[in-house]
Amino acid sequence: MLSITTPSTSNAVLIERRSGSFDFVAAFYDPLARLVFGSALQRAQQAALAHLPPVAPYILIVGGGTGWVLLETLKQRPTARILYLEASAVMLRKSQVLLVQQAPAQAAQVEFQLGTEADLPPTPSSTHYSRFFCSIYLLFLI
Repeated sequence: MLSITTPSTSNAVLIERRSGSFDFVAAFYDPLARLVFGSALQRAQQAALAHLPPVAPYILIVGGGTGWVLLETLKQRPTARILYLEASAVMLRKSQVLLVQQAPAQAAQVEFQLGTEADLPPTPSSTHYSRFFCSIYLLFLI
């Protein structure tokens, strides 16, 4: 069991590692991705982020990995509220730590959730997320 807390709260949630998640590779995922893809994966994510609507108050990131894309998203849309959904508990924790280290003033803007798109909470009809799905497969939807 792992304990996950969000940067803005001290409430711990016990979670189980899911088989098939990226927990096992989280410690070396970024260097491995750079070895396999070079800078292509990051360039693709940056290109997708460049096409976010000019006013994107709510952004959903699914499968953001260790948090690199989260920091890039906050650079492009510094006032956006972000729901960061990640299936790997270890990757999710790495993203939280990176956010607190690199952009502590924006930590309250990000809600971290363990799971996949199937675990998304129902959203009020008044909330519109500009969706940015990333990971191995990259897809951007408005």
